[in-house]
Amino acid sequence: MNIKASVMMSMLVRQMKMEKQSVLLIWNSIQGECRGRPLAG
Repeated sequence: MNIKASVMMSMLVRQMKMEKQSVLLIWNSIQGECRGRPLAG
């Protein structure tokens, strides 16, 4: 596996982690709204 491929893989993994975090944040805010309770912070 060459350097370029490994760099692209690490960038892809980082992007997937960031997307997962944003999805979790959106999901938590949706759940908070459904409960009718404001989110802390």
